[in-house]
Amino acid sequence: MSILFVLLTTYCCAQDVGIGTNSPTHTLTVISSGDGIVSKNGAVEVGTWVNASSAYLQTYSNHPLYFSTNNGSAQIALLTNGNVGIGNTSPTFKLDVTGTLRATGDISAGSDLGVTGDITVQGGKGIIRAVNSTQLKYYSRDAGFSASLGAFGSVDAVINFTNGIFTSAPRVIVGDVVPSPAPTGEFHKIKLVIFSTDNNSCSVRLYNESNATVSFSATWSIICIGN
Repeated sequence: MSILFVLLTTYCCAQDVGIGTNSPTHTLTVISSGDGIVSKNGAVEVGTWVNASSAYLQTYSNHPLYFSTNNGSAQIALLTNGNVGIGNTSPTFKLDVTGTLRATGDISAGSDLGVTGDITVQGGKGIIRAVNSTQLKYYSRDAGFSASLGAFGSVDAVINFTNGIFTSAPRVIVGDVVPSPAPTGEFHKIKLVIFSTDNNSCSVRLYNESNATVSFSATWSIICIGN
C-alpha cells in the first residue's frame, strides 16, 4: 500500500493535469468546446468559454465583471448592459473614465462631443461655433514685413495659410503688431489692409498714411475664421 501511494503521489505531482485530454500541455489543461473553468459563489459564476475561433472571459450569471491588480479594489468594470468603467465601477456610458484620458492618435466622434471644461488645440488650429451653430475653424499666424514707402505710398503682398485648412475663403482679421521680433521705424504710420482672400491665402496692402517716407519692419498677427 505504501509503495502504491508513493507511486501515485509522484505521478500526480510531477505531471501536467489534463481534463478532456490525455496530453495536457500546461500544468492544468482543460479541453472543451464551450464552457471551461468556472468559479462559483452562490449565484455568482465567472469562467471561460472557448470554441475553435474565439475565447471569452465572462460571468455566466447576471452580474458585472470587474478587473483589478495587486489584490486591490476594482479598477475596470464591465456591467451587464455593456458599459465599461475605468476608475469607475458604476459607468453610465459605453466608456466612462474617471481620471485623465490620453489618446496618441485621432479621436473620431460620430455625433456631438460635449466638453464641460476647456479645449486646448495644438498646431495653431482650433474649432469655434457661430451663433447659428455652424461649426467654424480658427487659424492664426504672424506675418512680417519690411519696406520703405514714400508719402502715401503702398505695396501689395500675399499671406499664405497652411494648405488644406479651409474649404472656402475665410474671414480674415488683422490683429496687433506683435512684440517679437521688435518692430522698428515708424511702423505705427503703416496700415495693413486685407483686400482679397481665397481658401489658402489672402492679399494685403501696406499703406503709408503719412505725407513723408516711412521705413519700417513689423510683424502683424493675422486671424482667420471660416469653414
